[in-house]
Amino acid sequence: MNRLFVSAICFVMAFNLWSQTDVNDPMPGIQFIRGDGKNYPPGQWNETIGTSDINIISSLSGTSSMNNFVCDLMRIRTDTDFAFFNYGDIYADLYQGTITDLDLHAICPFERSLVVLKVTGEFLKQIIEANISGIRRGLAISGGKVVYNLDRPSHNRLTYFQIGEHPAYPMKEYRVVTTDYLADGNAGFSILTTLDSTQVYRTGISLRETIRDYILNNSPLDQTHVKLDERWEKN
Repeated sequence: MNRLFVSAICFVMAFNLWSQTDVNDPMPGIQFIRGDGKNYPPGQWNETIGTSDINIISSLSGTSSMNNFVCDLMRIRTDTDFAFFNYGDIYADLYQGTITDLDLHAICPFERSLVVLKVTGEFLKQIIEANISGIRRGLAISGGKVVYNLDRPSHNRLTYFQIGEHPAYPMKEYRVVTTDYLADGNAGFSILTTLDSTQVYRTGISLRETIRDYILNNSPLDQTHVKLDERWEKN
C-alpha cells in the first residue's frame, strides 16, 4: 500500500467525521453562554448563590469592573500587598440578576488556585514592563497603580508604579498574589519560575471558590463591591 493511497484513505475518514459535526456547535450537547449569560444546560450548576444589581464586565485591555473585582478579591482573600493576573484568564461576565454556579464556571472554567509570592518592587516592575512591551496589552491588578507610555521603547514604558499608597520601592519586599497558572510560568510568565521555594507559597485556595464565597456573603453586588478606578492608565 503506497503512501498516496494511505493519505487518500485518511483524508476520506477525516472528511466523513467532519461532515457529521455541526461546525456551529464545536462541542455537541453542550450549551455555551451567550447574550445575557443565562443559557443554562438543563440541571447543571443552576443553584442560585447570589444576585447582582449591576453588570460586571471583563475586558482584554485596560481596566474593567470584572478584572478589578476578581483581582481585588484575590488580594483581600490572601491579605497581600498587590495582585495580578492575565486578562485572558477571565472568560465571561456577570449580568444583573441572579448568579448561579454556572455563571462562576463560565468566568473560571479552569481550576485555578492562589499563589503568594515574595518579590521586590524591582522584580514586580519587570513583570509589568514585560506585559506592556511589544503588542502585549497589560495585566489586571489590585493594590496599586500603573501608568505607562506606549510611545517609549519596550521594557521602558512604565512611567509611574505605586503599591499601596506609595511609589513602589525597588528593594522592598512585597507579598503579591497571582494564580498557580502564571506562577508555573504559563502565558509568558517564565520569570516567575526563577523564584526559589522560599519565595513561593501555594495556598491551595481556589479562585472560583473565593469569588463564590464573596457573592454568597455580600449579595446583592453593587457599586460598593465592584470598583472601576484608574489603577491602570496610559499617558
